[in-house]
Amino acid sequence: MKCVPKPVTLESLKVKHPAGNDANLSNSFGYNSLCAGPKVSLISGVKKITCILKLRYGNINKLGTVLHYVNQDYGIKIDVVNTAYLYFGMSKTSFSWNTEDMELYSINYIHEGSPKSWYEIPPGRRFERVANSFFSADFSMCAAYFRHKMCIISPQSLASHNVSFDKITQEKGEFIITFSFGYHAGFNHSFNMAESTNFASPR
Repeated sequence: MKCVPKPVTLESLKVKHPAGNDANLSNSFGYNSLCAGPKVSLISGVKKITCILKLRYGNINKLGTVLHYVNQDYGIKIDVVNTAYLYFGMSKTSFSWNTEDMELYSINYIHEGSPKSWYEIPPGRRFERVANSFFSADFSMCAAYFRHKMCIISPQSLASHNVSFDKITQEKGEFIITFSFGYHAGFNHSFNMAESTNFASPR
């Protein structure tokens, strides 16, 4: 009989600080909750929670979530979705506005190098309506043009169109978790090496 991870919610991820002993962090992330180790920032665009965690497995490719079983049970590997990718960032290189494949969660960890700044928009359709007005030609050719990961909209333009967003800077040794259907974009401050993959929880 296989152990199925419990659903992950914002509430289940809250960690009491600085006690650490009362932490209630789902094991499906593969972490032990301690007041030491990497910092995890959860950005949903609505709420940010920061907790201090220690990596239990040391391998984000083995988070033990639902996607892990797709690979384990059926031998289906989907690059970046259920296998980790290594990214090398250079000065001011950016990643365009996007959501994750199949609207999954994602986890990103900087192993070495300079920070990475993220912009995150809460789930909702307002951003898409504004973006469609900016990129009307792209939208008319392909309703899923954001999947092409080619659209950059400045934070100033978002603010002028009343699109709320959060900004967070990720340092070496820190994790960023993006939530399902949360649009995000950002840039690298200089050279860095980061690892990323998607994960899921039962609904």
